[in-house]
Amino acid sequence: MENTTKFKRSGIFLAYPAAYLFCRNFFTDFESRIAETIMMILITLAFIGLTELVIRGRGKTPTKEGRFWEAIALGVAATITIAPIQAYSGFGWFLCIVYIAVTAGGALLQGETGKYFVRDFAMGFCNPVTSFSKWFDDAQAVTKEVSQKKSSATVMGAILASGILFIILIAAFITLCDLDSNFEVIGSKLLSLLNYLDIDTFATIFASAIFAIPVSVGAYALLGGCADTNKETLAESLVKLEDASAKRRAVGATVFNVFIGLFNILYVTFFVTHGTTIFKVLEGKAPDGMLIADYARDGFFNLVFIMILNSLVYLVVYNFQKKAEDGSFQKSTRVLLNILMVVTVVFALLSLGRLALYFATYGYTPKRLMAIWGTVIMTLASIIIMVSTNGHKSSKNWAKFWILFTAVSYVVICVVAGILMAVGA
Repeated sequence: MENTTKFKRSGIFLAYPAAYLFCRNFFTDFESRIAETIMMILITLAFIGLTELVIRGRGKTPTKEGRFWEAIALGVAATITIAPIQAYSGFGWFLCIVYIAVTAGGALLQGETGKYFVRDFAMGFCNPVTSFSKWFDDAQAVTKEVSQKKSSATVMGAILASGILFIILIAAFITLCDLDSNFEVIGSKLLSLLNYLDIDTFATIFASAIFAIPVSVGAYALLGGCADTNKETLAESLVKLEDASAKRRAVGATVFNVFIGLFNILYVTFFVTHGTTIFKVLEGKAPDGMLIADYARDGFFNLVFIMILNSLVYLVVYNFQKKAEDGSFQKSTRVLLNILMVVTVVFALLSLGRLALYFATYGYTPKRLMAIWGTVIMTLASIIIMVSTNGHKSSKNWAKFWILFTAVSYVVICVVAGILMAVGA
């Protein structure tokens, strides 16, 4: 019990410094990549330390999956300045931070990352609001004060007294400067230091210090709320969610079969209309009369958009079609979905072919590398959809595999981007 109190007290005090580092990084325009990278690593380590203290302060231990996402967050932080698109890495790092709290605190709806990961994320984002009082509750719990009112009065009294005493100290120093010439020289030198004060730096420090207050309370609420999640409550929520899903899945297979069949006919007609022209990219060359640059760029985003639309078709069918007794799709729907996903993979290969042709001809750029990575991730999603369509019971594990692969592969892509940057590609 004593160790639990120590962990909780340490977490209360670490929350503000960690938040200050985060805000300082946000308000600072770094001139050095190394300095920015070190700052991001320090922020990540501070949050990991805060996670450890908050969870252990509740007599628990961070989960193994939480450790994995901590490693991913560190990887993203360490490569943020060499990432193909830094803004994407910043957003990805923020998502990792939220997911660390959810996974390490054991607040996942299914006990692990699975098909309800969007709901798990939503819970993480809501916790800073729904659990906003966690820092104040824990601060009160580790003090010997009987009531929150008395504790608040003590804090306010200390702040007020410190302010008054500081003013008295300045008054005493000024009086001594008038009394003695040596003190007057010292006072003049101290005042001259203000001439060297960078007003922009002071503004950054002041803004960071102010904004760190709500950020520290929000970060603590995120971690505390996730760590305090009741397992029985999660189980009840999962049952309710599954029941709601079962009620929603009441539409017969006929409606979906007609529409999926129309999609398949549409795509087959498209391939027949274009003949072999669209497949020229798989031969590593552009059609006659077209420049490689024009051919590689022409239609790439259209192909990617078609892949996204096909994934949305699957989600609609998955969420609304009435399933068989074993929880799987109707056989006719399963066949049509497989055809749709095969077509999607073909579109993905065509997109990758165009990118590879463009990459081989004109070389590396961050956007091209990111486009290749994104297309690979979407291709894998299509393959996983086919697998889960033919084996419904494993869909949760396949969803987890796709999420973990996406996270790890992104860090790898950032490292590759750094290597290409170093060799001057």
